Amino acid sequence: MELQPYNPIWGNLVAGWATSQEDAYWLAPGTVPPLTAEKVTAWKKPGGSSLVGFLEDSPFPVAYGELNPMQSEAAHFWLGHVIVEPALRGQGVGALFVRKILETAFSRQQARRVSLVVFPDNVGAIKCYRNCGFRIVGEEQHRFLPGGPRQRLLRLEANCSTISSISLRPLVQVAVA
Repeated sequence: MELQPYNPIWGNLVAGWATSQEDAYWLAPGTVPPLTAEKVTAWKKPGGSSLVGFLEDSPFPVAYGELNPMQSEAAHFWLGHVIVEPALRGQGVGALFVRKILETAFSRQQARRVSLVVFPDNVGAIKCYRNCGFRIVGEEQHRFLPGGPRQRLLRLEANCSTISSISLRPLVQVAVA
């Protein structure tokens, strides 16, 4: 998998990967529906990186995510808005993408740790993150929209020592039609 900076021309493609209300909520609970290209493009934080992943010989990205520095702590980054093209889910593409992002964070940006939050019922995402070296370190409560309900999320974290035993080699070879 090759990582490239996100280009707004892919906004509609990425927005279309959230194929259900649940997908859209898990991906961006603070984003008012409907999900649009403009909203995807606006997710990038100052100093952060919006990234897409390309499989070999693919003309279009197959995954999207962001790696943002945490303002409160040097060498601590936040992984967010990770989504994979629906037809490729469950095939290891998400894990390959997340591992490439972790490789970037730890080797090129000198991160010491990378954190994220995920809904407890997003079992596929939790499995993906754990396979990439993330460990559950706690729970958080968030209210994403004014007046909305408080939501329980799991906080996961990876650091250099937890991923040292996790190979960054590809998990699978995915054939692209």
